[in-house]
Order: sequence, then structure tokens, then C-alpha cells
Amino acid sequence: MVPIGVPLVLAALLAAGGAEPAADPVRPEEEFAAFVRPDLGFSVRYPRGWDVWVQGPSAWEARSLGWRVSFVGRPLPPLAAEPFRPVVFVERFPRMGMTLPQYVAAHQEVARRDERGYRPVAAGPVGGGERYRLEETYEFNGTPMRKQTLFVRDGDGVFHVTAVAPESDWREDRHRFEGSLTSFVLLPR
Repeated sequence: MVPIGVPLVLAALLAAGGAEPAADPVRPEEEFAAFVRPDLGFSVRYPRGWDVWVQGPSAWEARSLGWRVSFVGRPLPPLAAEPFRPVVFVERFPRMGMTLPQYVAAHQEVARRDERGYRPVAAGPVGGGERYRLEETYEFNGTPMRKQTLFVRDGDGVFHVTAVAPESDWREDRHRFEGSLTSFVLLPR
């Protein structure tokens, strides 16, 4: 008589020989914490354990930006002189003055001019046209980077919900970025 565990182990070994590892394991909801700020007009989920920084405006920023909320991940090995940490940040820019596709096109023009090695990867509207998603690559201190931004129209302004990481770490953090970008909700102020 063969012990019951032997066929199971043998079957597992045979199955593992040609099996591919799962690309992205499912992550539990508990991996995310909620950031809810009606006074800033939004809520978003962010990876639990990441630092949260709420930065108020300086005099010149108040005219164009106002504030930034950053969710900053674990330190990574140094890039050039300083370490880069994966980050998700939320900003609101007032006085948009154009349609959302026009605004995103203007954003891309600035990036083409200012970011070395800039390349748009994917772009398009999300849902009913009040949201637009843009994925880009560029270089920072010689390191290939990837950035994904969700643009959300809010009255006469626009929110940017942006995820940034070195290209080499993007796959590891992609599920965290997706969890944050897809959870963004406008709140009444």
C-alpha cells in the first residue's frame, strides 16, 4: 500500500515541471489603508506601512498647486547619490481652462520638453470622460523610470493621482499602484 502523501507529492512535482509561476498573486484588501480628507476633496487607498506626507503650499505654489499628499514606500537601493522610494501622490491644480484631453496633451508636451528619454506608453479616457489615464517612461539620474497618472476633472480644476517607481521595480509595486489609482474618489467639500 502506498501512503496517501506520496501520490500527492509526485503529482505536485510533475505539475510544477512545466508550470509558470503566477504573474501577480492576488493581494488582500488589508494591504491598503484609507486616506479620507473631505477638506481636500478626495479619498484614496494607499499601501499600508507607507509614509504619508501632507505638504502645504508655499506662497508661489498656492497660485498653481496648493498642496500635495504623498504616500511614500520602502527605500530602494541608491540611484546616483540619493535613494528613490516608490511613491503615489495626489495634487489638485486649479483653473484648468481646457478640456481634459487638451490638458493631458499639454502635460505631455511639458514632459517631452523637461524629462530626459520621455516616452508615452499608454493614454486614454477612463469611464465617462471625466477621468484620463496616462502611462509614461523617462530617465531620472540615468535610471529608467515609469509613471502612471490618473487625471480627474473637479469643477474648474484637475486632480493628478500619480504613481512613480524605477522601471526595474514597477512590476513589484504595480498592484499597489493599481490599488491606489483605482480607489481615488472625489468627496464633496
